[in-house]
Amino acid sequence: MSTKRAAASPHDLPADTSATLDMGAVLRGTLLSFSTFVLVGFLVLVATTLSEKRNQAIQEAARTRENLTRTLEQYVSGRVHEVEVILDDTADDLDEAARNGPLTPRTVLPLLRTQMRPDSPYRSLVVFDADGNRVVNADGNAEPFNASGRDYFKGLRDHPNRDFYISQPFVAKISGIWSLGVAHRLHKPDGSFGGLLLAPLNLSDIETFFASLDVGAHGNVTLWDEDAARVLARHPADPALLNRAFTVGPLYDLVRSGQAAGAFTSVSPLDGVNRMLTFRRVTDLPLVISVAQAEEDVLAEWRREFWTYGTGATFGVTVLLIMTTALWWQLYRQDRLVRALRTSEAAMRDTNVSLHKATAAAEAASRAKSEFLACMSHELRTPLNAVIGFSDMIATGAQQDPARVRGYAADIRASGLHLLRIITDILEMSRIEGGALELREESVDVAAVIAGSLRQVEPQAAQAGVTLRSATTGPLPRLRADEKRLMQVLLNLLSNGVKFTESGGTVSVEVDTTAEGGLAIVIADTGIGMTPAELAIAMEPFRQVDSRLSRRYDGAGLGLPLAKAFVELQGGNLTLASAPGKGTSARIFFPRSRLASITVPERQTAPTAIGTGS
Repeated sequence: MSTKRAAASPHDLPADTSATLDMGAVLRGTLLSFSTFVLVGFLVLVATTLSEKRNQAIQEAARTRENLTRTLEQYVSGRVHEVEVILDDTADDLDEAARNGPLTPRTVLPLLRTQMRPDSPYRSLVVFDADGNRVVNADGNAEPFNASGRDYFKGLRDHPNRDFYISQPFVAKISGIWSLGVAHRLHKPDGSFGGLLLAPLNLSDIETFFASLDVGAHGNVTLWDEDAARVLARHPADPALLNRAFTVGPLYDLVRSGQAAGAFTSVSPLDGVNRMLTFRRVTDLPLVISVAQAEEDVLAEWRREFWTYGTGATFGVTVLLIMTTALWWQLYRQDRLVRALRTSEAAMRDTNVSLHKATAAAEAASRAKSEFLACMSHELRTPLNAVIGFSDMIATGAQQDPARVRGYAADIRASGLHLLRIITDILEMSRIEGGALELREESVDVAAVIAGSLRQVEPQAAQAGVTLRSATTGPLPRLRADEKRLMQVLLNLLSNGVKFTESGGTVSVEVDTTAEGGLAIVIADTGIGMTPAELAIAMEPFRQVDSRLSRRYDGAGLGLPLAKAFVELQGGNLTLASAPGKGTSARIFFPRSRLASITVPERQTAPTAIGTGS
């Protein structure tokens, strides 16, 4: 009966069961739809509120900058016009004095001193004649000084229709203070150019007023020339920027195009800060005022609100999701219990199959772990025991014979190197399995790599009484590979061949190009060999053909797996052929795409014995 029930279709269930299933699906769908609607509406509301607050912060900052530029325009205009009025009156008096004869310090000085007051916006008044020579300062200084090369002198001398001129910033010769010159033309009795009257404005006074304005920690207030190309005054003060030309950028482009006022946002080329800038021309003066605020200062308060709203929104969303999940889970559990009536037998069959697979996998994993631990326990403890034992004998002074102590030290070093090789192989295999091994490919001389590998294995072969032989053709093609990894492959294969070959045996290396244009390296030994089953085990990481603790041959079981992985990472393949008592042959093949183009020569060298055991 149970079999028939398992094979029954959904329509074989009672009507109330099917209705329950359908109703559960409808309820879950309704719950998800409602929760999604509430969630989206809530997030849209939060996002809209934050967007409006951000726009309000930006608009409020724009209004603040606009008000500041108007205030600064009135301040600068007032200061300059105050000077112009004084210069205009004084220039009329000087022109009148010039009709009675040349201007001299005696005639000029009283007129200048009457215009000097403690609250004057200028530091002094200076009169220059038509040749640019200083007549006298308001402080009585009449030392020779020629201003004919200054821009304020040339600006009035060379433009007869101009009575006033505002100079570029300059450092006052006596005070050493950055100043801005406001100059007024003087006339000779015949109306021609008769010199000028100069009032140096102290730029530090203007910068002090700029400093009283709050434009944020990263903002600035700047007074520019008529083209917004040169800095006349600035806060924060930076002497390196005064009189420096800036002929690129949005501000320069907008002012040069004739725009009297405006605003924009851009990244400063000086410090990389994104700033919002508002500018305005000073009415009737060749000056431009700009006020800039860093975006991070403008939006600082909004960012704090953003985190507050974000925290609240996160909490609300979390609560909604928890409630929705709880309700959905309850409905789902009900549906799942009903559906279990229809799928119980099928589930039991699937469970049995899964249990069998899981049991087999667990047993395989347990065996692999046991073999690995047994292998590693033996391989790691053996050199460590040697290191500890010999070092104890040296440390306790039990052995005083220097020759024996040196022998113990050599044994400690050999054990340490053996332990280092095991750990290095384990780490290399882990990096390969994790996809973290990087190759440094280059053009490799294959013959040189083989010769170097044979030289390194020669002492091991001599100790084991094994002969090393090498047979190659003439010039071999260069191989695009990682030379270090290629040598490691050859060393692993050669060392294995020597290790598993009895005294009097042979390990040979043959290199040749194939008919397909590839390169084949064959390493063969006359050792003990392996069965196909043993060969499969040897190619698995951390597996030993002889897994007994008393096995004859040591090793972590990583030589062949590492060699195979290194060859495949470099575009080649490694194949093994072996038979018990007949030795093992390893063939490394690299395709034509990894080789340099050559002409295959005839064999030019006979097999050569590299090293022979006694």
